[in-house]
Amino acid sequence: MRMKKSPFRKIVFTVIIALFIPIFSYTTFQYVQRDKDEEIIRSSYLRQLDSILFSINQHCWDVFRSWTSALETIITTTNGNLSEDLQHFLREQKPLIASFVRYSPSRIYLVLQDGRTAREKDYQKLESIIAKKQNKIKQMMKRAREGYVKPIAVNWSREGEQSVSLLLFPVLQDAEAARQSILAGFLIDDDLFVENIVARKFAEINDGTFVFAVRDKDAGKNVYLSEESEDTEGDFEKGERLWLLPHLSLQIKLQGITLREIAKQRTLINLAFLAVVDIVLLLGVLYLLRNISHEMALARLKTDFVANVSHELRTPLALIRMHAETLEMGRVPSDEKKQNYY
Repeated sequence: MRMKKSPFRKIVFTVIIALFIPIFSYTTFQYVQRDKDEEIIRSSYLRQLDSILFSINQHCWDVFRSWTSALETIITTTNGNLSEDLQHFLREQKPLIASFVRYSPSRIYLVLQDGRTAREKDYQKLESIIAKKQNKIKQMMKRAREGYVKPIAVNWSREGEQSVSLLLFPVLQDAEAARQSILAGFLIDDDLFVENIVARKFAEINDGTFVFAVRDKDAGKNVYLSEESEDTEGDFEKGERLWLLPHLSLQIKLQGITLREIAKQRTLINLAFLAVVDIVLLLGVLYLLRNISHEMALARLKTDFVANVSHELRTPLALIRMHAETLEMGRVPSDEKKQNYY
C-alpha cells in the first residue's frame, strides 16, 4: 500500500514546491510591503500635484516677464512720450495692473492706469516702502545685473476683502560700459490677478480630478476655490507659495478623496487581485491533483484486473497444456482416459 501511494505523494510535493511556495511567498511579501507600496503610490501622485503647481507658477512668471519685457521696450525706446506709452500699456492690461511706478534717487514717477494724478500720500508711501526695503532692493539690483531677476512683493493696501500688492522689479538699460538698472513696479489687484491669470491656467489643466485653491496667508482665508467642489474644509494635499506674490499660497488636492485613501485602495486592489489569483491557482491545483488521483486509481484497477485475469487464466491453461503434452507423448494407455483428457 505504501508503494502505491508514493508516486502520488511525490506529485503533490512537486506541485507545492513549484507553484504554492513562490506564489504564496510573493503574496506574503506584498502584504508585508503594503505600507511601503502605499507611500510609493502617494509619492507618485504628489509629484503630479507638484508638476501642476509648478506649471501654474511658471505661467504666472511668463506673464510677468511679458509685462517687464514690454516695459523695457517702452522705457528704452520712448521718444519723449513715456507717459502716453505707459498709459497705453496700462490700458491694455486693465484691470490687472492699476499703476506703474518708476523710481530713481532723483525722481519718483507714478503713472495711474486711469490717467488720474497721483496723490502726495502715494508718493510718501512709496518712498517709505523703498526706504524699508533698501537692502533687498540692492540685492535684487545686483542679481539683475548678473542675469537673475527676482521681484519684491510688498502689500500696498488692504481694504476689506480687497488686497493690492506692489511688485518691485529692475528694468535694465543696456550700455556699453555697464548695465544700469531702473527700479520699477506694478500695483496689482490680488483677486483680479488670481482670477484672470492663476485660475484660468488651472482651468486649462484640470479635468475635474482636482480641487484647487489660492489662500491669502496674511488674511487667513481662501481668495479662490475651484468650482469643481463645494468642499472648503479639509487639508489640501500639496501647497506652494506663488512666486510673484509670496503671501498667496497655491493649494491642491484630489476631488473627493485623499492621496492616502487612494494609495490604500490601490494597494488593497492589488492584494485582492493576488488573493483571487491564489484561490484560482489553489482550485486549479486541487482539480489537477484530483484528476491525477483518479487516473492513478484507474491505473491501479487496470493493473489489478490484468493481474487477476492473468492468474485466473494461467492455472487452467497450464492444466490444458499438461494434458495436451501427455496426449502428444502417447502416455495415456486407454481410450477412456484419452477421451477424458480431451
